[in-house]
Amino acid sequence: MVTGVKRVLVAALAGAGVVVAGAGLVRAEALDLGAMTCGEAAALDGETLSGVLVWMDGFTGGLMGDSTFDAARLAADVEAARAACAENPDRSLLDAMKAALGG
Repeated sequence: MVTGVKRVLVAALAGAGVVVAGAGLVRAEALDLGAMTCGEAAALDGETLSGVLVWMDGFTGGLMGDSTFDAARLAADVEAARAACAENPDRSLLDAMKAALGG
């Protein structure tokens, strides 16, 4: 069951232009995503950054009371956050994602 769900999630993320390796997303240290800046996020490897962005989308959606997963919306939100981060690398990544969601 979990394998099937994981396969569907990876396929949905791939369709949105986001790649998550699942079990390969392992770090020696925890990341404080509430304090992470856009510049710090940009310095992450692609696999870790993808995982962070998916988590951020879920977290910010939860703050707004939205429990749906929409791969196309995720891709649009990530692009909006990327544009905001490009303007100000010192901005909080969480703030950029909240702004991308209109919050």
